[in-house]
Amino acid sequence: MSEEVTLDEFAKGDESDAQKQRWKKVQLHQVAYKRSDNVNPQEIELEKHIGLEHIDPNNPVPDWEPLDDLSSTKRRFEAGDILFAKLRPNLEKSAQPNFEGVASTDIFPIVSEASLNSKWLLYRLSSKPAYDYARRTSAGTRMPRTSWNLFSNFDFHASLAKTHTSVE
Repeated sequence: MSEEVTLDEFAKGDESDAQKQRWKKVQLHQVAYKRSDNVNPQEIELEKHIGLEHIDPNNPVPDWEPLDDLSSTKRRFEAGDILFAKLRPNLEKSAQPNFEGVASTDIFPIVSEASLNSKWLLYRLSSKPAYDYARRTSAGTRMPRTSWNLFSNFDFHASLAKTHTSVE
């Protein structure tokens, strides 16, 4: 491949290349999972909380607030998890914090499997097709929400390591 790789060259790959990859159509649940660790913020040692108001569209770096007096159940996330807003997906909110903390239960913390780069997955989940799919799978009129059971069926093409076999 040339030093400035074109998309065609990247997709075809070079069979002698140590980083042998292939493009394959996958569903989200085949390459990632939802972290489901619900916690009481008063019973944990974490300091940072991310709510929907802390994620701006088109900005992968979220704001946060101290836990302080928060008392309702929250969902734990780790640095590098993708935070995808399931409530009102028309607002197109997703981010990837570089710290651990807790998030609103209206946010999915999504963990990329080792076969897929998490930054690339954030890019893919921040795309119009992903948000459109989340909107189509949402229920409710005033406060529409998608569910993981539906959203995790979102399909897309991904470049996976040749050793990955769960999507065969």
